[in-house]
Amino acid sequence: MFDILTGLHQGCVLSPFLFLIVMRRTGDGRDYGITWGTGKLTDFDLADDIALISDSLVALQNMTTELQGNAAKVGLWISAAKMKAVAVGNTQALSLSIGHKDIEFVEHFQYLGSNISRDGDADYDMYT
Repeated sequence: MFDILTGLHQGCVLSPFLFLIVMRRTGDGRDYGITWGTGKLTDFDLADDIALISDSLVALQNMTTELQGNAAKVGLWISAAKMKAVAVGNTQALSLSIGHKDIEFVEHFQYLGSNISRDGDADYDMYT
């Protein structure tokens, strides 16, 4: 092994490859995600945008913690300030964190041009 002394610069061509390695290792062999056909769907990824998916808050917290650990191993950093969470169909107060920082739960947010809302309704997406 060797020590990582510096991270990648914005726009570095290695970033997407490291990102894919991190995502492949996160949840590999674990029972994360939601049932999708005969397998499990755990995340949507595009460039450095991730949407983690789970039907359990405990599994989502474990996946988030594992993602942070795997990213750190290759010099990538996950910003808790940029993360948002939405619990579709849930009205209870929930808690999710990365490192020692809480992730903000919101009513809706935009991911790759589509609005995802807590009530699962598409009205917000159609009228904004």
